[in-house]
Amino acid sequence: MSKNDEEFYRTRVKQNPQDVDSWIELGITLRLKNKLAEAEESLREALQLDQQNSMIWFELAITMGDKGEFKEAEKNYRQTLKINPSAINAWFNLAIILTQQNDLIGAKEAYNEFLQLEPQDPVAWLNLGTTYHKLENYTEAENAYRTTLDIDPSITKASLNLSIILVENNNNPTEAESVLRKALDYDPFCTILLKYLFNILKIEYYLPSIVSAAEKKSFKLGNYEAIIVSDIVSYGNIQYEHLLYLYEKGKQEPIYFVSAEKNQLALETGSPTLFLCAFEKTGHANFGLDSSLKDITNFTKAALGIIAQKFNIPIDKMPKIE
Repeated sequence: MSKNDEEFYRTRVKQNPQDVDSWIELGITLRLKNKLAEAEESLREALQLDQQNSMIWFELAITMGDKGEFKEAEKNYRQTLKINPSAINAWFNLAIILTQQNDLIGAKEAYNEFLQLEPQDPVAWLNLGTTYHKLENYTEAENAYRTTLDIDPSITKASLNLSIILVENNNNPTEAESVLRKALDYDPFCTILLKYLFNILKIEYYLPSIVSAAEKKSFKLGNYEAIIVSDIVSYGNIQYEHLLYLYEKGKQEPIYFVSAEKNQLALETGSPTLFLCAFEKTGHANFGLDSSLKDITNFTKAALGIIAQKFNIPIDKMPKIE
């Protein structure tokens, strides 16, 4: 959306103040440019012209939600649905707004209404499961998570939450392990899944907290395989530029990690320098600062050097990194 769009619609409503559609488009344009007060004003001008237009109420609800005025947003979503009960996006957004207000019963009802109209939406099923989970209705939460995974088995959060219920409420760690292993097939670098799997298996291991990452390179190292990942989304106060995951052949779970990371102090100061670190059962080892680690080739050389020394891998088994 450009400035010219805004000017275009401002000209339109000036020339014809009765043009409802132009007031709506101006409101949307302003909202997308984060001019929320002006967006609200434009949409209320549209409402003065057409109180029964569900699109105006819907856009006003989004605007009020963006402003953090959740009660007003809720009221506007409900008015949208009063006019058009089949407005599926209004049901979904209403559920989110109600969750933000901690009205879990209302959110549950809104998600169920949405799913009556869109029964194959996995995100709605996941959110419904999370809502039931918070309400401590574990049977319905489990059913919602299973439905989520039936529709899209790659949704990590559904697998994790289902495994938690299976362990903590159903006393079924065997199935929970199966659920987590299947999830790791889809999302192998998510150590949040791995942490809970290790917890079930009673394996002590200090792990980086990784939500997701993208594979960049892989290497065969005798009886091991090393995978280098980047584009990492982490959980917590540490950010990772690159990570090496080391696997034994035929094993799903990694046995060692090497990282190029920034701690909280580096993040606060904006320092470009990264720490070279390793994770193993005994904890987190820091090999010091290295300004060259941002480059993935330099990181790969340093990480493989640590692996070669730690696991006594002969030189002829190590790849040549150019």
